[in-house]
Amino acid sequence: MRILILLLVFTLTIVSCQNAVQNLEVKSPNKYVSIVFGTTEQGKPYYVTSFRQNTVIDTSYLGFEFTNAKQLLSGLEIINSNRSVTIETWQMPWGEQLDVTNNYTQLQVELQELNAPKRKVNIVFKVYDDGIGFRYEFPEQKGWTEALIKDEHTEFNLTE
Repeated sequence: MRILILLLVFTLTIVSCQNAVQNLEVKSPNKYVSIVFGTTEQGKPYYVTSFRQNTVIDTSYLGFEFTNAKQLLSGLEIINSNRSVTIETWQMPWGEQLDVTNNYTQLQVELQELNAPKRKVNIVFKVYDDGIGFRYEFPEQKGWTEALIKDEHTEFNLTE
């Protein structure tokens, strides 16, 4: 009987963890700048940016409205993520400082709608020692050949 109860508790723990909201974190090469990305329980994507563990951009939501498709503001889930580090130097054709150091940590997050038509969107974050950048990517997908953006709902909730 005791084994059955332990098995039941273990199974319930695994099932409850599968529904948990997932957060992803990426830090700059020097570890001072960080971005936490996640989705709310309603599947609304957001990010938070910190510098030396102090929040500088508080919870800021991301999304789009389209003229030719349903909006992408919520109902999304993280289906994959990839991290990479880039350390490179390149030369500018002119200027006082010809050599430019380009060091950053990248997090690519793949999101998909929970319900039909299950469109996908990627958000790529680059975290440098002195700042951040991010972009959206709309991968080629069946049934959605072009995205005509009506309104972008990218927020920057600065703390100071």
